[in-house]
Amino acid sequence: MELIVGRVKDDIKPNQEDRWNTVWNERLEVISNKKFYRLNNRAQDGFYGTEEEANAAEEKRFDRYKSRRSNDSAVDVTTKAAPIVKKYIHEKFGVRRVKMDDIKVVKHGGRYTVTYHKHAAQLH
Repeated sequence: MELIVGRVKDDIKPNQEDRWNTVWNERLEVISNKKFYRLNNRAQDGFYGTEEEANAAEEKRFDRYKSRRSNDSAVDVTTKAAPIVKKYIHEKFGVRRVKMDDIKVVKHGGRYTVTYHKHAAQLH
């Protein structure tokens, strides 16, 4: 969201009966301009702050997410899942020839993550 404070260039008076003479950006001399970023995703109205505050809030959210997941241990299930995932890698990533040695499948917190070279996907 961006808040623009300015002064009207033309002779426009507020609260008049004829409202055709509205203030738009091309008729506004900008005095100050400030951007606000949404800090939360869940609240209906939302909380807004500066870019630094938004980045700090996002980092804190991610740290909390990581700490929730730190108790789960990742289990490597590549040997069992590689033959099944080979077709998925071919279709999803568009790889013509899939090398079985480069496939990695990890189960972490009840979800499976497939990694093949620079590609990664989560199976549902």
